[in-house]
Amino acid sequence: ATRASMDVAFVPYEQLEGVRPGDDVVQCTWGIFACHRVGTVREIIPGEIVTPDPWGELARGRFVVLHLTDNEAVQERILRVSAR
Repeated sequence: ATRASMDVAFVPYEQLEGVRPGDDVVQCTWGIFACHRVGTVREIIPGEIVTPDPWGELARGRFVVLHLTDNEAVQERILRVSAR
């Protein structure tokens, strides 16, 4: 068990193939425009998660551990991953 604080995000299976440790995490203002880097993906946690997506539909996927350099970004509904 750990007592360290960490930021995790849910990634649905439909997007998981494009997510790798070391990839940039970006926050966008208008969909996919006006994006800026807010951190990186640290690791993909094994095991399936079933949870509501940002629009309230059930989705299946995995959690990923993030290293955020902008702590406010954790409050965003959607963050995107950009391969380095």
